[in-house]
Amino acid sequence: MTYQRLLADDLDVVITDLQGKKLLSMPLNSGFDQRERLYIEDLPAGIYMLQVVQNTEVVLVERLVIQHN
Repeated sequence: MTYQRLLADDLDVVITDLQGKKLLSMPLNSGFDQRERLYIEDLPAGIYMLQVVQNTEVVLVERLVIQHN
């Protein structure tokens, strides 16, 4: 995942299933043009929601499609 710094520090990425169950959560490093590796190999193929959270507020939501070859 590549992102530009969205807001201040204390950002986390959260992946949930479509029912809202949290499956993965990790902090994002602050700074400009950061890259983070999300280790999603253990998640089954399917559609998920990726959220960027600052403190307790969701500031970005994206659909995440996982396909294993």
